[in-house]
Amino acid sequence: MITFRSLIAAAALATAGASGASALSLTVDAHANGFFGGSFHHNGATAMIEGVSLSAGDSVAITASGQIAIGENIFVGPNGEDVHSSSGKVFAFEYTPLEEAAVDAAPSLANLPLMPKLGALIGAFVAQPTVDASGFVATNVDVGGGINSTDLFFVGESLTYTAAFDGTLFFGINEAYVLNNSLAYAVALDLNGGLGNGTVVPLPAGMPLLASALGLGAFLRRRRNH
Repeated sequence: MITFRSLIAAAALATAGASGASALSLTVDAHANGFFGGSFHHNGATAMIEGVSLSAGDSVAITASGQIAIGENIFVGPNGEDVHSSSGKVFAFEYTPLEEAAVDAAPSLANLPLMPKLGALIGAFVAQPTVDASGFVATNVDVGGGINSTDLFFVGESLTYTAAFDGTLFFGINEAYVLNNSLAYAVALDLNGGLGNGTVVPLPAGMPLLASALGLGAFLRRRRNH
């Protein structure tokens, strides 16, 4: 693992370009929901994306840009969209990854006609001993992974995250049904965001994403057809 202080100069040269900003970049694919959320299946789902390891008290500024497609010609940004349906959710127990912890506590919540922040960028902070354990995978504990639904939180377009304990940040998408998803978010981790002894795992930079947003009614119709 590369220490933060030894990496910062190289990171600035590798990712800053003409702007001179000292940040590391990664891409979060539209399928990377970590197998969270309720659906009949998780076809197309992948593990969450590893970003940065932090020591207790460390902070990192996170910014996200671009759009992902959550179905054919339906685009959302890192903040996601609140999707309502007057007839209720398409499937009996359909809920987003960010809803999973609440649904686990009160399963009747799964039938509410709201899918909040659908498609948003989310994060998970996992204790370092769990991450370092043999066989750890950045997926839902319900499918044999090492991330709990209570580890998940909303990131959106920007967030400064401060670690309460030693651990690693992971990133994903707030949607359960990802089979027809495409594109990815570009996520930047600001190395001037207050990191102390934390260590950084650099990942490939995201490509700029361009798309036109369309109505979410088509999204609900698409889901009813699957």
